[in-house]
Amino acid sequence: MAREFQVLRHTNVDGPWHLDGDNTDALTITVDTNIALTAVILYGLINDIPDLADRGNTIRVHYGNERYEQTYVISANGQQTQTVSIINPIPIIANTGFTVVVDTPTFYVHYGTQCQAICTTDDIVITFERSPLCTTDTDEEQGQIAGIEFNA
Repeated sequence: MAREFQVLRHTNVDGPWHLDGDNTDALTITVDTNIALTAVILYGLINDIPDLADRGNTIRVHYGNERYEQTYVISANGQQTQTVSIINPIPIIANTGFTVVVDTPTFYVHYGTQCQAICTTDDIVITFERSPLCTTDTDEEQGQIAGIEFNA
């Protein structure tokens, strides 16, 4: 039976991280075992959640030639993280990278710093690296994308 895992890559949280609506946060992630990606974890807003928190927020997962897209409502602020569950978990083959892309309107959010490029949970190795799709400073050391959840 598959087990659920959560991997958070940060060791510190800072802010503000400015999303101006024209930029894209993206990370390429590789896992050394077959998984079903079930969620992406993001950092919360700096201030109170605005009225437009339910508009224009999209998570995409690029995997090979496939593109998965899902909208979400921002529900976290302060230094809280928000888990955006993927409606239909995405099967990922071991050692095949996939890219998590976050598009949001203009917001100031918290972000992780001193992040780990390689995380291990229950002997499963997860590697995070900067994506060529990224137009912000998100990379393996910092960024708005806090982690992932998956079944293995």
